[in-house]
Amino acid sequence: GQALRPSLYDLLAHRALEYFANDRSWLSEPAYAFQLDQAEAFAPAAVFVNTTFASRDSSSGKWHAIRLFSDILSTPGRPESSQLVADLLRLQFAYHNSARDDKDSLYRQALETLQQQYIASPAGAEVTYALAQFLYGNAPSDSLRGEYARRAVQLCETAIKQHPGTYGAAKCLNLLEMIRSASLFFNIEDVSLPEQPALMLLRIKNLERVYVRVVRGNFDSEFLEDLNWNERLAYVKKLPQVQARKWEVKNPGDYQEHTTEIALDALPVGQYCVLVSANESFDPKKGHVCYATFAVSRLAGVPFRERGNTRIVSVDRATGAALAGVKAEFFAPRYMRQGKNRLLASATSDEKGMIDAQTPDNQQAETRLSLNGDTLWIGNTYRYRVYNEPVPRPQVHFFTDRALYRPGQTVYFKGVFFQLDAEKKPQILPNRSVTAKLLDVNGQEKAVLALRSNAFGTFNGAFTAPAFGLTGQMSIRVDEAAGNAYFNVEEYKRPKFEVTFKPVEKAFRLGEQITMTGEAKAYAGSNIDGAEVRYRVVRVARLPYWDWRRISPPWRSGEMEIANGVVTTDAEGRFDVPFTAVPDRSIPKSANPVFDYTVYADVTDISGETRSNQANISVGYIALQVDWGISTDVHIDSLKNISLSTRNLAGQPQAASGQITMQALEEPEQFFKERYWEKPDLHTIPKSGWNRLFPGYAWSNEDEPENWPGEGKPAITAFNTATGKSVNMGEGTLPGYYIATLTTKDAYGEKVEIRKIVRVWDERSRFEKPSASPEKMMLEPGETARIYMGGKPAGLHFFFAQEQDGMLAQPRWLSGTGSVEIPVAESDRGGIAAHWFSVWDNRIYRSAPLFLQIPWSNKDLNIRYETFRDKLAPGQREEWRLHISGPKKEKVAAEMVAAMYDASLDQFLPHNWAALSYPTHYARVNIGDLRGFRASGSTVYNEATMKVERVERQYRELNWFNFPLWGSRLYAQNFAADGVALERAAVPLSAPAPARAKENDVNIAFDNNGGNFDEVVVSGEAREEEKPESPGPKTSPPSPIRSNLNETVFFFPELHTDANGDVVLSFTMNEALTRWKLLTYAHTKDLQQGISVKEVVTQKDLMVLTNPPRFLRAGDELEFSAKVSNLSQETLSGKASLGLLDANTLKPLEAAFGLTQQSVDFSVAPGRSAPLSWRLRVPDDFTGAVTWQVFADGKSFRDGEESTVPVVTNRMLVTESLPITVRGKQSKKFVFESMTGPASTTRVPE
Repeated sequence: GQALRPSLYDLLAHRALEYFANDRSWLSEPAYAFQLDQAEAFAPAAVFVNTTFASRDSSSGKWHAIRLFSDILSTPGRPESSQLVADLLRLQFAYHNSARDDKDSLYRQALETLQQQYIASPAGAEVTYALAQFLYGNAPSDSLRGEYARRAVQLCETAIKQHPGTYGAAKCLNLLEMIRSASLFFNIEDVSLPEQPALMLLRIKNLERVYVRVVRGNFDSEFLEDLNWNERLAYVKKLPQVQARKWEVKNPGDYQEHTTEIALDALPVGQYCVLVSANESFDPKKGHVCYATFAVSRLAGVPFRERGNTRIVSVDRATGAALAGVKAEFFAPRYMRQGKNRLLASATSDEKGMIDAQTPDNQQAETRLSLNGDTLWIGNTYRYRVYNEPVPRPQVHFFTDRALYRPGQTVYFKGVFFQLDAEKKPQILPNRSVTAKLLDVNGQEKAVLALRSNAFGTFNGAFTAPAFGLTGQMSIRVDEAAGNAYFNVEEYKRPKFEVTFKPVEKAFRLGEQITMTGEAKAYAGSNIDGAEVRYRVVRVARLPYWDWRRISPPWRSGEMEIANGVVTTDAEGRFDVPFTAVPDRSIPKSANPVFDYTVYADVTDISGETRSNQANISVGYIALQVDWGISTDVHIDSLKNISLSTRNLAGQPQAASGQITMQALEEPEQFFKERYWEKPDLHTIPKSGWNRLFPGYAWSNEDEPENWPGEGKPAITAFNTATGKSVNMGEGTLPGYYIATLTTKDAYGEKVEIRKIVRVWDERSRFEKPSASPEKMMLEPGETARIYMGGKPAGLHFFFAQEQDGMLAQPRWLSGTGSVEIPVAESDRGGIAAHWFSVWDNRIYRSAPLFLQIPWSNKDLNIRYETFRDKLAPGQREEWRLHISGPKKEKVAAEMVAAMYDASLDQFLPHNWAALSYPTHYARVNIGDLRGFRASGSTVYNEATMKVERVERQYRELNWFNFPLWGSRLYAQNFAADGVALERAAVPLSAPAPARAKENDVNIAFDNNGGNFDEVVVSGEAREEEKPESPGPKTSPPSPIRSNLNETVFFFPELHTDANGDVVLSFTMNEALTRWKLLTYAHTKDLQQGISVKEVVTQKDLMVLTNPPRFLRAGDELEFSAKVSNLSQETLSGKASLGLLDANTLKPLEAAFGLTQQSVDFSVAPGRSAPLSWRLRVPDDFTGAVTWQVFADGKSFRDGEESTVPVVTNRMLVTESLPITVRGKQSKKFVFESMTGPASTTRVPE
């Protein structure tokens, strides 16, 4: 290594390369990140060193690395070997970091050029190795893997011959050994049918023949697990041999792994083990030896896991018919230390093949079936213990007026007290005593209410949220029942507007500019015009079609910000965010990447309030999505109306035209069963012999519809999604298989093609493989459920059973093709679960449990609004009438709870009500271990060693004198100038000393430190109390001011229907200008239920919208901001004024707060807003609370708003501690020096 990096410059330059080339050193990148996309990166060194790689991203590690390679390769006087190794390293770096789609071909050409340049040099063998390694692992397609591997072998052999003993030749020797190494593995079905050949799949590499032995034993498939690993193969080889054969297998000489199938001769019933070896002596020291156990039997058992029962259905493995008289024995499993292999229970199947056994609870049992000398181990069964159902505990279903409160606010609640009956249906519990408790964030009890449920099983009350202490999630619970009401208590600031994004309707694709349009709108309905919008756009790549079998994609693509800027909302409150959909060119187009662009927008209103939102848009190389509603299995009548729509990648309609072709396929008459493994790529058994040995399997691809020949002319149907949303594909279509091809183009002319294999069926050809399907998925009591069963093979047998309370009920057998009918009764509400299976020709056909939906429609209440207005004035007196009726529109006696709250709070924590749940009878029974219907892989022994030499190259490094550098640069410690490691210590932040605040008569909830304020709650804010008029002309507004700004308008917990089934909501609207959410829930005594959600807006033609601070500190200087919004049709001009009052004494504070100009002029156009602001300074000695009043007079329209904010002291109590030690009968003088030091300008003695 010393000769390859001969100078100190080489040492330091390659250390720098190691850092710059490491992606982890550069976790964040700018939008204009450097991309290595120039072909000159692969050019010969003489061209490369004269190439300029320009970049705006001067911090890019890739850019620094490529420039450093240029410096190294242009250094004069370098040894040939050093220059070659550096150049090879440069090409490898370029290949791994290039963003070009053709980098494979460029890299190969560069290596071939470099190989020719150094063909006579001993060091040239390294280039040959690099080229051979690339060819072996990077064939452009599977079909070329063999050709590339053979070329790699030729290159290695040439290098070894020309430059023996060199570093490159040693690497080539190792690569040759790996390429030429052999491998062997096989799969075999767990159970084969007697007197029929058994099928095996071989996975082989670089082998031309294999040796097969079949031995017979009397054991189950897990017997060998009891033996030591080294003993198993020896034990199996000693068993009596019943078959032996040598198979010549094809070896294409392409050094790739291949699969092929071989057959075992027909065997009688019994347990067997098959061994496959690469050598005739079955010696693992000479090569691979594999074995696997299997059984030959006509028996099959399908175990069901039921509630408290072990049930097995025994059938004939060939025909699927039920078998009576089958003996089932259950043994203790081998993992038990004591009593393993002990017989636990036994049972015999009845005429339906049903076996029921009482095995021990919660214990597995190894199960053996036997009949007339035929024995089969079917794996483990399990019996779940049935626990006594606990007595149902009463429950409470809560409703609260909101999900979010401020400290000190009232939490209104209602509870429905109920209990589940024996059928799991809820029943109300009337006239019961309950104890409701309020729990804080720590689960500590804060308040208690003693309540009693009424005739409808409900109770209600109210708690006051804690005014002090830790905020967060709190709850209400009842001692006598399960169930909690969760809500949050937080210091928040009430939102005045929201930000939304509109979908992009135009076509777009990568590389083009896309404009995302957003909108800022006040909850009161006015537009947020003139607001500043700061945005940024972040790109993330994803590969929706990435092959899941590969560990991860070879392309790294993290988050990248590709655009940012500042814009302003227009008169409609709209704003545009333009950006170019720049793709990540390091991901090739052939990988079908999709790029998700997230737009983040922060909107700041002219009043100073900021709200944020984000929107996502996906962009790909194709600009059109096609939603084609044809399924792969479709009824012939459904073809007459197939849905078809086209959209852009944002999901918006995008018109497109094209055509659909339906090409009929010539379907083979035979039904082919599926393999347990993939189809082989090599055929050892010829087709003629195959059809004789395995007529149920396809030899090649004759079972794949896409390979069937076309039959007749294709039917062509034109479409245009601009004129229709469906197409008729049924003209002249008959039952059978088709290739349906849809072709169209996106807005840029890019071709879009979708191909589907479609099976069209009618009532006579409903099923292909054995299947079951319901006629309808949703039914009502009184109807009849019909489940069809059938399949192409003749003589099928279907097992079918409903499920009831975790057990199979009414098991039955159906022969051939037919249906099962189930009358739907009232007791079936909640759904019907059913199970089915069919066994035919050593295969089991089944699906997930069938579930028929029988909804609780008889429990639905209808809530209809007879009178309702969705726009109200603040303070308006209103009355709404609601009509409640049953599922058949009949009159009912119901109780309703209704609440209306500020919908803007949903920005923080969405709030919704839910009805009580009725039971859904999903399947609880499931099919257990189906060990007899699968394949097993072989156990492999191979003690032959590969002749691989350890080839390493050591380079000179800096001497760190044994100092540990764990984790290299990723986790390197900091060093001082003298080389000593410095540890970072976390310094705790000191908690501030509690401030002293003067007591006030107004009860205000606030943190003395002021650090947690978003808005302040004044207790009593929800009360409608008359306030004395403010003294002085400056603070008396010319008309009433909106002061009832509560977030909850009403919470009516007990509203009862009258004789007509009507409920009346009578209330006075709160005075906040916002959008309100109305929630209603009604129920009857038998728990019929209904829920309704509506929204209401309070607004005025002229509106004052304020943005006050959450709290003030003594000494603060601030701009008190607000705005006026005009929803009228004319320009409004006038004056706006700010008044300040001491919340305790109601004395004016304008002079004390430096408010010299109380009134300001405004003029606002229709649909626009105008800002307002006043300069204030809080006196240093003022604490308590300030009531502010903002009033706007637009002559014909007026509005005003009032609220209160606290003023927090800006003083902090300063203390000093001094340790004192005094002996007995001794006096000392102690001095607090810091207290006697120089006077502070801000210190106030207590």
